[in-house]
Parts: sequence; C-alpha cells; structure tokens
Amino acid sequence: MRIKECAKENKVTLKEVANKLGVTAQALQSVMHGNPTLNNLQKVANAIGVPIEDLFVAPNKPAIQPQTPPVPPVTRADIRSLCCPYCGKKLELIKRIDEK
Repeated sequence: MRIKECAKENKVTLKEVANKLGVTAQALQSVMHGNPTLNNLQKVANAIGVPIEDLFVAPNKPAIQPQTPPVPPVTRADIRSLCCPYCGKKLELIKRIDEK
C-alpha cells in the first residue's frame, strides 16, 4: 500500500494522519502493515486527502506493466528469417539436407 507515499506527496506526516484519525502512530502502523478494513482505508485516505484508489496505485501510472514486447506479424519476407518472440533476435531458417 502507498499510505506513506501518499502522505509524503501531500506534505502530511504519518503522525498528523494518526492524530486526524484519533489513533496512535502504532495503530496507524498496524493499518499500514496489516490487513485493514475498507472502512479504515477510507478513513486514512480522507485524512491524507486522497481518493482511496491512490493508496493502491500511483495516479497516472498503469497498475500492470507489459513484460514482453509484442511479437511482430510474420510476412512472406520473414519466411527465411524470424524473430525470437522472447528476445527479438533474428533467427535464420536453414533447410536441412535430408529434407525434400
């Protein structure tokens, strides 16, 4: 969760957030590192001044980054050489002698 980052981005200390919630800093730490309820997360988001979604994903950043580049389509020009779908290295196809 991004409670600490959101507080820092909004120039609010975690102690100030705890005071707004009426809890101790230790109680806020247990919310940050435990399994908080949706109600508690909404209270924390309100205390920081951010939408609850910002506690999970940084704004304007996709949640999931693509892991591999897209594989280009195979054309007739690519029949003798193909690209490896994992690293993009060109692979040359060689006809074996025993093939007809």
